[in-house]
Amino acid sequence: MTTAVEPCGAPVDGIPPRGVYVQTFGGFCLYQDGVPVPPAAWRRGAARRLLVFLLLTEGHFVCRAQLAAALWPELASASAASSLRVALHALRRVLQPDLPPRAPSAYLEVGPSGCRLVPRPDVRWDVGELRRGLREAAAASDEVVAAAALSRGLAGVRGPWLSEEDGLSAFAVWQWRLTAEAVGAATRLAGIAMDGGDPDAAIRWAGRALELDPVAEPAHVLVVRALAARGLTAQARAAYAAGCRQLREQLDVDPGPELRLAGAEAGILAPLPARKDPWPASRSWLERQAVGAAVRP
Repeated sequence: MTTAVEPCGAPVDGIPPRGVYVQTFGGFCLYQDGVPVPPAAWRRGAARRLLVFLLLTEGHFVCRAQLAAALWPELASASAASSLRVALHALRRVLQPDLPPRAPSAYLEVGPSGCRLVPRPDVRWDVGELRRGLREAAAASDEVVAAAALSRGLAGVRGPWLSEEDGLSAFAVWQWRLTAEAVGAATRLAGIAMDGGDPDAAIRWAGRALELDPVAEPAHVLVVRALAARGLTAQARAAYAAGCRQLREQLDVDPGPELRLAGAEAGILAPLPARKDPWPASRSWLERQAVGAAVRP
């Protein structure tokens, strides 16, 4: 299990200047009043993971046994419970360094059987902003409003979700789910831009999707079509070849009909007929990771 966390560095544009903000896309960082908390202040990586787990539960109480088993699956129950107590204490101190030992925390509600992160308007995180954008886009009356909501939601997506915790099973499904949501938002924005006659924006948003999932085939399709719409045939051909290469190298599958059609429309010769795809679901690398090891034809 990887526990190293990259240093937060200088304040980042877009971070709220007041309150607590938690960044998880592109590496973990906690901001307090716009200032990043240095990694040394945490002392224990378990406190960071505990904070993220509680954020994912969206203010609901989580029993201590569930927390301990999820975050320390390799430990016996008594040892995991002890580790949870230490992590809770460390998280209290990070969130409120001057809090007296027995004073109630403004952020954590801890009881004998469980705990939760207290919902507060001054506590925000990038996942919450992404999901708010997705909800607003789903309820939008037109594509312009939807695009604005999605753009706001993606503002905090600065890279893969919590990649430093790749080895922790408690976050495995969330890594797939949240990355898929961000990829879907960026791909939809690329499609809206393409439909609106803005191929440059389509290329930019599709590129964001491919940074998160290099084999997101709909994003490859949009890149090829956008480059072709700008008359950049050579670049469209290179993008088509790169998409095919990613699919074959990472998934051992040929491009699907939409990518082949985009290539044909751009004046690129279509590849040989595709082999039968052994995967019944989406050809996204993220979904394939969720269901198991690759099946070779």
